[in-house]
Amino acid sequence: MEPTKLDDAVAPEGNKPAGMTAASIAKLAVAGALLVAIGVIARGAKPEELDVALPTPELFSEAAATCPRNDPAEARAIADDLRARADGARERSPFDPREALSAIKSYETAAACCRIAKDVEGADDAAHAARRMRDETLLDFRSRRVRLERLLIVKDYELAAQDVRVLRALTEGRQSEYSQWLGAVARDLENQQVENVR
Repeated sequence: MEPTKLDDAVAPEGNKPAGMTAASIAKLAVAGALLVAIGVIARGAKPEELDVALPTPELFSEAAATCPRNDPAEARAIADDLRARADGARERSPFDPREALSAIKSYETAAACCRIAKDVEGADDAAHAARRMRDETLLDFRSRRVRLERLLIVKDYELAAQDVRVLRALTEGRQSEYSQWLGAVARDLENQQVENVR
């Protein structure tokens, strides 16, 4: 399958155009969702087929991470352990999106523990790693969400199933309309695959 213009909308790391911020990327995602909605209305799709008005669940808690220990020596040991866990989770994240969420949480807690241990450089490093992972994960989530809507319209169910798997992994454990919709889409895609086998 040839790459689409939508695939080209997300530049790989290092090839990002100057001035491309998270806000501008979010605006592109919203614009893409609106184009998809217009396409759905134009072709007369039923609302249950694709509901682009569903609110997207928050992937991350806004609460600041805290270290489970107040003793600087204990906090330092916990920070080192969490940093090692976070690095491992980051390496596994391309294969299991839930690992990205785990890495972010571990990096943020490691940063909090480094602050208690008076390790400013370690805290900054862990906080930067958490922000970078958070930005990458949000970009992937938004891109896949918009792409899934487009794939359903053009009936590319094979690629849609891949995006549904990733989106469900990222929203696992969150009770929301969007999560329920993803579950319904996953069931429909499974039924479609069964029908194609027959």
